[in-house]
Amino acid sequence: MATIFCDPSATGSNNGTSWTDAYTSFQTAYNSGGASDEIWIKARTIILSATISINNSDEPTVYGGFDIALTGTSGSVAGRTAGARTTFSGNSSRRCMTIQVGNTLDSIKLINGNDGTVGGLYVTASSSDNVVLRKFEIWDCTSNGGSAAGCLAYNFNTLLLDQCVFDGNVLSGSGTYGGAIAYFSSGNLTITDSVFNENTAELDAGGIYSQNSGTITCTGSTFTLNGTSSTGASYTDGGCLYSYGGGIMTFTDCKFDGNYTLATGSGGVAFSWDGEDITFINCTLTNNEAEYGGCFSNYSSGNVYCVNCTVADNEARDSGGGGVSSEFGPTFTNCIIWGNYDDLGTDNFETTATVTYSDVEGGYTGTGNVNDNPNFKAAGDDPYDLASASAAVDSGNAGATNYPSTDILGRARVDDPDTTNTGAGTPAYSDMGAYEMQVAVAAFVGSLLLLNN
Repeated sequence: MATIFCDPSATGSNNGTSWTDAYTSFQTAYNSGGASDEIWIKARTIILSATISINNSDEPTVYGGFDIALTGTSGSVAGRTAGARTTFSGNSSRRCMTIQVGNTLDSIKLINGNDGTVGGLYVTASSSDNVVLRKFEIWDCTSNGGSAAGCLAYNFNTLLLDQCVFDGNVLSGSGTYGGAIAYFSSGNLTITDSVFNENTAELDAGGIYSQNSGTITCTGSTFTLNGTSSTGASYTDGGCLYSYGGGIMTFTDCKFDGNYTLATGSGGVAFSWDGEDITFINCTLTNNEAEYGGCFSNYSSGNVYCVNCTVADNEARDSGGGGVSSEFGPTFTNCIIWGNYDDLGTDNFETTATVTYSDVEGGYTGTGNVNDNPNFKAAGDDPYDLASASAAVDSGNAGATNYPSTDILGRARVDDPDTTNTGAGTPAYSDMGAYEMQVAVAAFVGSLLLLNN
């Protein structure tokens, strides 16, 4: 294995053998790599004169983010400065990068890409290729009339996005879908610990648009202020997510806040159509807005499933404040559905939903359902955490499909000794919603002492 060095400001022999003699062109450095080689790049901003092509069949691994001054452990990947990135700018005149083979890229940032197909990144590998993007960021990329602004994922076997950021990407023009990501693959897309913020598409899905039979699995990620921008189109659906065509999308331990559709759009968070299933587990879905279905909308056999989710303070400008405007009712299990609003007064659901073991404001028919203020903390980084006991505590169904044994923060399910267990399954003390109320140590010890006397 060889290490190949790249630094656009190097003044040595330009052969990649050291930082002094580093290649000044990343494309040249990458093309020179062999199997198991590593390309190391200084954390500089590089203005691109051509789109980067990741098309080396030997698949060298690319590591950006080496500190300009090489402080710390400069001779190791682990010694890089936390948060440092090598930035490639399309200068608002070209796409930043195309990936055509399996590869791993770490600590790379793409900015200001602009192209008629996709501004930031085009992944068009073979169906057997595995692509890993770790600490990879795409900011402020644009496309007019393209298929995505941030990332167009067209073909691969697996695509892993780990600790990635998609921020401020803008897709405009008619027939455009997917501000951050447009996914047209039968492969498996996995997203972990990533951030999607203020991405927009003119018509559908400011966040992620999915159209194929593949799967999207997302954990530990946040989706904030993603939306559709058109005010004149008849429909602009799925402010953050749009799924179409028979695939599966699953989100676990994720937060969706402030996503929206304009015009007559449906589903502030998600729109599901034509057989595509979207499942939310241990998620918060809050402060989202649409014309119909402030949170969800599903049509033509598309289904939405929520397990241990907190669905709160969403608004529909017409109907389906927190739940749906749909042909097919969604399924809610162990959820808190509270503080949602629409102009027709239906507040939570426009159509019939299947709801069990959930705390629903105003009440709802179904096994184990309650109607009691959940007592949110209403402050801090997790305002929808539970501040004190309510009927939502120790009353969930631990035997439910996709039941999570920990909460959205990774905390174990615990028994509140001062609350009667009314839940089902094992344990019978799981709380409703995405958060598990944590028992104060002093109160818990005091209860034990009483039991022992």
